[in-house]
Amino acid sequence: RDWSSDVCSSDLTLSLSTFFQSGFGGQLVVMTMCILFITVYISQTKLSDVIVSWLMTRKIAKGRPYVMIFLFVFAAFLVAIITNSFITAILFMQLYRTLANNAKIPPYHKLNSVMIAGIICAASLGDVALPFKSVLIVMMGGFSAATGIQINYANFVIYVFPALISIIMVYVLTCKFILRIDATLLSNVADMSEFQTGITKKQKISLLFIFALLVALL
Repeated sequence: RDWSSDVCSSDLTLSLSTFFQSGFGGQLVVMTMCILFITVYISQTKLSDVIVSWLMTRKIAKGRPYVMIFLFVFAAFLVAIITNSFITAILFMQLYRTLANNAKIPPYHKLNSVMIAGIICAASLGDVALPFKSVLIVMMGGFSAATGIQINYANFVIYVFPALISIIMVYVLTCKFILRIDATLLSNVADMSEFQTGITKKQKISLLFIFALLVALL
């Protein structure tokens, strides 16, 4: 059989205008571009540092190492939502390295494994928390194309978001009550100078802008 005739058939050719209409006019491309803009914006304004600092210095975390672990991992989850899992994992690995050095956590302490696994888990969960994240765009688009069913984005967030937070909580509780990892070295982390970062007026405006953009995407 002459396969070249099939490949070169007119059914598979697209004009340049049709190509751009199908590409940049599609929901997938628009949402992906929006989330890329948000990612760059977060990086330039250093909002990830603000989020981590605010969570780590809450009064509820002082003297409670496992609350501290939850807040740190939860911060990774939040940052992954507004950026992407790879950026979040790299960023929080570096943040934890600084934290571990200041808290004098030994290299082979089990707490390191808990935190690293928690960061990866949270970053992965954050990447599927909102329906316009890259992975879910592809999955939901394929589901709608195959079934003809349109998923309600608001309902998706209402059901999925609490479930993802519950997974993080179960992970931390498992480390505390089942694996019984000693986390006492983190008891005084909230008082470290590295987490006393204030928020500027520009960053406050940036947070409002990002929140408004996320709502608009939904």
